[in-house]
Amino acid sequence: MKPAIRMFNNSDSQAVSELMFKYRKEGSLLSQSDLTPANVAKYLDQKKAAKSSNIYVMELAGKPIGYADFSVKDKEASIFDVYVEPEHRGRGHGSRLLQTILNHFAEKGVVTARTDIFAGDQYKRKIISSNGFGMEQQTADKKGIAFEIWAKTILL
Repeated sequence: MKPAIRMFNNSDSQAVSELMFKYRKEGSLLSQSDLTPANVAKYLDQKKAAKSSNIYVMELAGKPIGYADFSVKDKEASIFDVYVEPEHRGRGHGSRLLQTILNHFAEKGVVTARTDIFAGDQYKRKIISSNGFGMEQQTADKKGIAFEIWAKTILL
């Protein structure tokens, strides 16, 4: 069965917050964020209120198995997360989820999409690099945690 991809809705809050925790735990990112259940709920509320921010949910048999978190402002897009649960990987689901948001960007007239990839996030690096993004810069955040900035031209 092919997973469906749709926009986030209010009933997804619990499932998406659980996926966010899984993603950060897997990528060793929990220590790098202030992610708590209260912060996730607040973040998701802010996403729903912001017209430039979006989350797509990938679901299989009615159960969310992945999500993509991104924003669009003017002609620039930022991809925050692209995640599919490990047991559903290796079937192209992550790339399909990323391609869905790249198509969304093209429809919105986005020129460039960028994303940060932290050192421990091998899953995101694999999806991003295999879908036409190139590394622009290696840097570190205020805490000294290394990450890379990757970009892709959407429209010329």
